[in-house]
Amino acid sequence: MEIAVIDLETTGFSPNSGDRIIEIGIVFLNARLEHVRTFESLVNPECPVSSGVHGISPEELTGSPTFSQLFDTLLLELGRTSCLVAHNISFEMKFLRSEFGFVGSALPDELQQLCTMKAARELGIGSNQKLPTLIKEMGISMTGPSHRAMPDALATAELLRRLAGSSFSLPPLSPIEWTRRGNGSPIRQGRGGPLGSDTGKSSGTKPIVGDGDAGNRTSKTSGVNAVADLSRPIQILLAKLEGGGDAASQAAEALKSQARRHGSKMEPAVEQLVPFLFDDNRLVRVSVAIALGHIGTTKAVTAIVKAFEQTPPGELAAESDGGTIHYWLASALAENESKISAKAFLSLLGSRTLPDSAKACVMLELGRFDLDNLGVKLPENLSETLERLASSDDPEVVEGALSLLGQI
Repeated sequence: MEIAVIDLETTGFSPNSGDRIIEIGIVFLNARLEHVRTFESLVNPECPVSSGVHGISPEELTGSPTFSQLFDTLLLELGRTSCLVAHNISFEMKFLRSEFGFVGSALPDELQQLCTMKAARELGIGSNQKLPTLIKEMGISMTGPSHRAMPDALATAELLRRLAGSSFSLPPLSPIEWTRRGNGSPIRQGRGGPLGSDTGKSSGTKPIVGDGDAGNRTSKTSGVNAVADLSRPIQILLAKLEGGGDAASQAAEALKSQARRHGSKMEPAVEQLVPFLFDDNRLVRVSVAIALGHIGTTKAVTAIVKAFEQTPPGELAAESDGGTIHYWLASALAENESKISAKAFLSLLGSRTLPDSAKACVMLELGRFDLDNLGVKLPENLSETLERLASSDDPEVVEGALSLLGQI
């Protein structure tokens, strides 16, 4: 089995607005994260293209294959892939779903997903988790210009290797089927498949980060991991959290891991976690926020939203080392890509008290959601606010506003 590290360049931010893929870059790795091969191609989007940050001109795309023409080749390349990796994978997923839909196919339900952006955030790596920032701060060499699919995919593959050496566990790799268009036969993986025999081995560990399609990430564990069985260790961790000091930081990290594993089954701990959203210890504050994001229930999400609203503007820029308070709250809210979180983000965008710097974080995170898949539509009356923010002098605010304007 293989891991496919993918990067896409597109005509815009949203397939719902007619945006299409214009370049694909994939780096295939085995279970030991060793390089296997690469695949790259320009893609004719069959729609108008303006040269954006990628620098790809309409003339370059004229003689390129359309996604439909490329599909069978792409499917053969992906035939042994069990896990898809990307930096901000929700962006890649929403475009892949759209393009697969155009040719009458769909991504496999069993496909594992892993986001290096979320992994870096959870590990506390980088002053922010944008790919160019992480590449620079981690000393990763670029093989070509940034915002081109193959150089970015190669950089993301190297980032994955670096993260794997930082207490980061990979998902187990199991055979899945990639179905051809329409009612065609599936691409079967494993021994005797179209790309040869299976040489990869499962890591046997659970992933620490995934960016799955489901709304609320609830636990799939058995009865032995029910709330009653978890209550004792969770109470011990909460007691350590209240005790302060180094033990509190370690307890907060452990609670974050528990929430990642058990999702909404951790809801009984929400009320005890909420006060630590304003703890003096930054590591405690960030870990608790992310834990609440993983729990993802209405109660947990509401707590994060209230923390947004209750944080005085003067405190928002108090954490230049590794992100402001609102940056971490927005990141935590995005841990669970669900309708609940999406609507919470929209309520924050409608706030008259939040400064534009805080709304920038909200917009950037919400812009990464696949809103169409969640059944959430941006209200048309949001256009006026986004147009104003798109004229800001702050590049972060502008980026966030543009990412959402493409989805209205």
